[in-house]
Amino acid sequence: MEQFLETIFRLDAQGDMVGLHDFVAQSGYGIDAVFVAFQQLLLRRKLRSAHLLAMILDKSGHADAVIALALGAGRLAYGNPENFAHSHELNRLRMLVDAQSPAQQTEFLKRFLPPVMITLSNIALPKMDQGMLVQAIELLRAAVPPYRPIFDFNQPMPAFSLEEQRRQGWEKARVIENPLPPVDAPRLPRRVMLDWPQRALHGHPVRLAAAFRQYGWQVEIFDRFWTSDNAAENGRALADLCRQQDTEFLFFHGDLRIAAPDAVRHYREMVAHLRQELPSIKVGCWLDDIDRWIGEARFMRELSDFCDVMCSSLCHPVPVYDHPDYAKKILRGWTPNTAGNYLVPDRPLDPQRMLYDASVYSDYWLRLIWLTAAEHKGIRINRVLTAFSYDNPVYQRSPLEYYAGYMKRLGESTCAVNFALIDGHRLMHGRTFETLFSGSLLLQEAAPNVWGYFIPGEHYLEFTTLAELAALVRFITEHPEEAEEVRRRGNAFACERYNDDRLVAQLDKFLFFPD
Repeated sequence: MEQFLETIFRLDAQGDMVGLHDFVAQSGYGIDAVFVAFQQLLLRRKLRSAHLLAMILDKSGHADAVIALALGAGRLAYGNPENFAHSHELNRLRMLVDAQSPAQQTEFLKRFLPPVMITLSNIALPKMDQGMLVQAIELLRAAVPPYRPIFDFNQPMPAFSLEEQRRQGWEKARVIENPLPPVDAPRLPRRVMLDWPQRALHGHPVRLAAAFRQYGWQVEIFDRFWTSDNAAENGRALADLCRQQDTEFLFFHGDLRIAAPDAVRHYREMVAHLRQELPSIKVGCWLDDIDRWIGEARFMRELSDFCDVMCSSLCHPVPVYDHPDYAKKILRGWTPNTAGNYLVPDRPLDPQRMLYDASVYSDYWLRLIWLTAAEHKGIRINRVLTAFSYDNPVYQRSPLEYYAGYMKRLGESTCAVNFALIDGHRLMHGRTFETLFSGSLLLQEAAPNVWGYFIPGEHYLEFTTLAELAALVRFITEHPEEAEEVRRRGNAFACERYNDDRLVAQLDKFLFFPD
């Protein structure tokens, strides 16, 4: 079997489709082996070769939703895309997906759909092939039942009531309220070691360090990526720096440790030695989506063993928050990283200037789908795509200046849209906060986590489907005064409740002023 797969991968790398077809037909391997090879090609984003094997499997009578997906995508990318929305491939794909069990649909969505959609996006984006992307949406709708109403071009625009959205927003929102240090508590210049590579998360650690310094803390950045190979060396170097600085708080990015499992063990050992010399040191980590790791019992247990705080931006109820081993160590809330970029609405609201300013890359291919659907629907969204680069001269000179320019661009737009859908889930991004901080009106795709910070209809306008987004644009155009009130309330609430100084103070309280 290994030799069979190696030959297939070699022929694929050579682009020899004729040789690949002949080899599979004459190899003597059964249809099950061909199906395994087909799946491997698809997962590696080798769509052309996967499409060829899918046709062989289809002719053999092998009915499967993944095969139907590859047949549709192959026709769209390399065949005849005419009448694609009503093609036999799409109808069959829809039928096979609808017959799947919930577990099969989950695996289909998470494992096989992304490489296909990423490949189609990579083919269409350089050519700005809007027609191909629109048809890719039809493929997506056939493959994922929950996406069918979201990207339905024929769904009529619903009536929008700001009062009703606000009423429902107050019902479902659970805005968190973290305590602050006592009023008479001194603000001490804590010595902080930030173990977080500066070239991570679009320069997030640089802004985080700026927020700590503004609060009065003294910050050093341990600017290294961790791997399993360098974990021991990095642990020794980091410990030496903490001793030299007499560190009071060591803060690291927990998600970055996932790529280097050995790092967690070395971290635990390093912290144990440090606490013998620095018994009062506090240790904390930031876990972006902490609910993902509740199933990783060993990982969560190891972190909890040596961390005093695990910061999570996830606000809606998840099991980890009630877990007896972790609950008292979790601080729910956004991480400070705005570096003082708080603007106010200073120009008239103009929906024609609505902006989407973000990167579009492999993991976030659904952003491109949303933008394509909006354009096809006639919704005007000004795009600034793939703008971020660590090699940008402005970023090289000053990451904070680069970020300030981004925030200014958001503010000048007067309103901005933010999409949350990714791999079947709706996740909140930093743009939710940044849009409100910039003084622009936020049009936000519904995401439960946002309800832990802001209230729909009160601080921003919320949509779930393409038709609802169109309804919001119409509302802004026809009722600018009401939309302007939402814009100003959202800006004032964000700047007062989630400014860097207040967020660092909440961390200060959690660590150094426990109840």
